[in-house]
Amino acid sequence: MKKTLLILTIMLFTASVAFGLDYTIELSDSYGDGWNGGSIDVLVNGSVVLDDITLASGAGPEAHAFAVNGGEQITTEYTAGSYSYENEYQIKDETSTVVAESGQGGVTPGNISYDVPVAGAPGDPTNPSPADDAADVALSGDLTWDFGADTDTYDLWFGEVGSMAEVVSGEIAGTGSYTYSGCSNSTEYEWQVIAHNSAKATTNGPVWSFTTVLPAGMIQIGSGSETDEHLPIEPYFGYDYTQTIYSSSQFSGIGADKRIEKLYYNYTKSSTGDPDEDDWAIYIGTTANTHLDAGYIDVATLTEVFNSSVGFGALAAGVGWIEITLATPFNYDPSSDDNLVIAVHEYHIDYTTDSDDFYCDEYADPPTNVSRYYFSDTTNPDPTAPPAGTASAYYPNTRFQFDDIPTNPQFSISPASKDFGTVEVGQSSAAQTFTISNTGAGTLTITDVSKTGTDTDQFTLTDSNTYPDDLGSGESITVDVAFAPNSTGAKTANLSIESSAKVTHTAALSGTGINYNYGQGTGTPLYYFANSTSGASGAPSQPSYSWYANQTGGANEGTLIADTDFVNGSEDDGATDIMEIFGDASYFNFFGNDYLYMYLSSNGTINFTAEEVPTYWYSISFHDIPSAAGSY
Repeated sequence: MKKTLLILTIMLFTASVAFGLDYTIELSDSYGDGWNGGSIDVLVNGSVVLDDITLASGAGPEAHAFAVNGGEQITTEYTAGSYSYENEYQIKDETSTVVAESGQGGVTPGNISYDVPVAGAPGDPTNPSPADDAADVALSGDLTWDFGADTDTYDLWFGEVGSMAEVVSGEIAGTGSYTYSGCSNSTEYEWQVIAHNSAKATTNGPVWSFTTVLPAGMIQIGSGSETDEHLPIEPYFGYDYTQTIYSSSQFSGIGADKRIEKLYYNYTKSSTGDPDEDDWAIYIGTTANTHLDAGYIDVATLTEVFNSSVGFGALAAGVGWIEITLATPFNYDPSSDDNLVIAVHEYHIDYTTDSDDFYCDEYADPPTNVSRYYFSDTTNPDPTAPPAGTASAYYPNTRFQFDDIPTNPQFSISPASKDFGTVEVGQSSAAQTFTISNTGAGTLTITDVSKTGTDTDQFTLTDSNTYPDDLGSGESITVDVAFAPNSTGAKTANLSIESSAKVTHTAALSGTGINYNYGQGTGTPLYYFANSTSGASGAPSQPSYSWYANQTGGANEGTLIADTDFVNGSEDDGATDIMEIFGDASYFNFFGNDYLYMYLSSNGTINFTAEEVPTYWYSISFHDIPSAAGSY
């Protein structure tokens, strides 16, 4: 009896050792500077076996070993740091075969789950068709694969990424095949074969994926994974102006009588609900140029096709394509027209995060600077006279949706509306140019352009056109509108355009008149501190303020600045830089804008710098007290 028990004990011990497997996880960084605060945990059957490991520096790969047995489940829990889209990892089995991976291709890694095969279980399914990660796959067709050894029955799971469903259950294994249908364009699908045998052992095959074909009329130029190339915009900066040339030869399969109706750009983002990169103006044209080494193409030769919010902030975090429907579709025949050029002006102040970006590809054969970019936190570039910018051989991954040019005239106006914001009574906003186009065929006759609505006297229309004006296919005219309020409050009107079809088209106009001038009703506008005694009767409620120095540890810490220091004399009798008194990090908020430099004269008038400084206040150079009337 003792001998039998000893033999059984030895057999059980031997079996346990035989099934022990040495797996590794390898960490890499595509940029080569480590994981920048990112880390990962590895768990086996829910228990942590590698805790908070990271790649401290370099590109890697850096391997970490852990033990696992057949039938156990490996899972990971990834925590992102900065530049998470540079991080990658792979899990390898005892033969150094990659069994799971995440983060490849410039996307932020996710968590994975992998079931370790059991000895005696069916072999892994292999040879998938469509091949793993295949692109341009038909919307219906057959999935095929080869079964591994000792497979008797199988299940099949299939569906869009993240929502697979079981479509086959307990089917007898024969020829691996499944007919699918009803897929959507430009969508990623995944599928997995689960193999079983008569010994009731199971092998979960790898999860394979493919992406379906683009919709009819759509082409994609660029499939790169490069980020930080500042195209079509740089979300981490406040303002942008970029141009990119697309060779006519890149539009293979697009025939005559087509027009571009939508643009798509390939984004990756972690922010949600941040509108700071939403406002874009897009211009399209043609050019004989093949590069932008000499500078930007004159925007006056291009057509404004979009000027509004693209909704970037509303997009969910992750990877995808932002869709932009052009207000003015652009007629383009690559067989006869020159190369295409697209200019993008992003003009919403402020920025999102450094992990929001767009994927780009490189024009490398031969290397050609097909793009030019400029970005800034403080200077909003004027497309008619942009800064020099920087030439680049990269271009953004871009999709173009083409459709037939209509056989009848098609009216288009860009922008479709304009809110001029807040403008001081007695002043005028900058003019907004409206482009009126015929984006169809035939002739569109414009018979009149006018202002209509409630507050037409608050808006000015500049129109040098002569009516009737016949617009052929692709032709356009422009008019300018400005907001010049003569009283305070919200104002509305319409820009109305009449055509020969006796149809009136409108673009909504709006703005708010406001009276900043509480100090003087006539003469040079001056701005008065509310409790100044010199002509401040126009200030609402005249609240009483006290000024304290808020610096820490300085001579002025906690010092009350007496109101009487600022109530006598004239504007030229001396001035104090309040921000200097309060300390280097102080600023003054006036009607929603932050100012670093604010000068309070001895008679109570306030002078501001011209710069609005939301965040990068320390990069703004010193400005003198404004001297021009109304500057602040």
